[in-house]
Amino acid sequence: MEYNVKEKYDLWCERAVLDADLLAELKGMDDKAIEDAFYRDLAFGTGGLRGIIGAGTNRMNVYMVAKASQGLADYLKKNFASPSVAIGYDSRIKSDVFAKVAAEVFAANGLKVYIWPQLTPVPMISFATRYIGTSAGVMVTASHNPAEYNGYKVYWEDGAQITAPRDKEIISEVNACSDYHTLKTMDKAEAVAKGLYQVIGKEIDDAFMEALKKQILHPEIIKEMADDIKIVYTPFHGCGHKLVPEALRRLGVKHLICEPEQMKKLQEVLLENLSDTSAQKENIENSEYLKFFLDAKRIEGCSERTLQYYKVTVEHMLKKIITPVRKMTTDEIRTYLVDYQQRGGCSKVTIDNIRRNISSFFSWLEEEDYILKSPMKRI
Repeated sequence: MEYNVKEKYDLWCERAVLDADLLAELKGMDDKAIEDAFYRDLAFGTGGLRGIIGAGTNRMNVYMVAKASQGLADYLKKNFASPSVAIGYDSRIKSDVFAKVAAEVFAANGLKVYIWPQLTPVPMISFATRYIGTSAGVMVTASHNPAEYNGYKVYWEDGAQITAPRDKEIISEVNACSDYHTLKTMDKAEAVAKGLYQVIGKEIDDAFMEALKKQILHPEIIKEMADDIKIVYTPFHGCGHKLVPEALRRLGVKHLICEPEQMKKLQEVLLENLSDTSAQKENIENSEYLKFFLDAKRIEGCSERTLQYYKVTVEHMLKKIITPVRKMTTDEIRTYLVDYQQRGGCSKVTIDNIRRNISSFFSWLEEEDYILKSPMKRI
């Protein structure tokens, strides 16, 4: 084994503390694995990074993503007076983690970050870059590559992937970042406080779907055939599981079939396997989620009376349904509401108020990326 490779390996064993998975992998490496993981740096080529997820300079991990982000930040600062970046990510392993790291590096360098709180179809990055007017866009994805891969695609202000000569200029900036362990970072809370971190909301989804509608050559045909057309949709890897059904409905499709069991299984898989942050969220108690929700509503300016009503309503539901909120189903909540009405003899107005409070709770969880989809949308 070359000395330089061993030196890199030892340095990573000492400093790679941002991701527990990396430390575990490093400790289990034999000489051959060390050689393959450290004999070169993962190349930042045309379009960005792409490689196998794992520990080492020749792998996709938080340090290589931070290095790429630092180099891109340095380049953007040289080319824009007030640089900004839109960030999206798909359902691949650690995609959300890599997106978060990129955002922290950009913010630390003074760049305004616009980031999605959930999975993003790739075309949305190209659209958002132009719609918001950011200097660049980053999409964490590896396209068609096998599951063990991930990547980091860079888009320019025109919404297209970077091309010559910018690609080589950005590569030079990335290669100039020699120490992965001393790159600038800023946590989300500080970035938000400084106005450098903004979550992309429903406005962009709506604008994207309106732009899609304008691409339809003969919208009148959809109206004419709406009663006869049936479409079955399956989100193969999850990224379109929210946007595509909504877009089709807005286009006038009446009979859209999304197999319920498949969609439920998809949500379970995404919640369990998307990233380490999912495991952390699993450890949060239902009562803590309620506290987070009430704190958010208090900041929004809700009165103490309204907050108490939220608290009593949601707390009662959480006592009756013991399932963790991240796995709570539409059927469970619907059964709870029916039982509540029958046992208490509540009026329709009362039960509708309760439904609205519970819906607000789950909508907030979805917006904050604690759950992928509110179970209240069909109630």
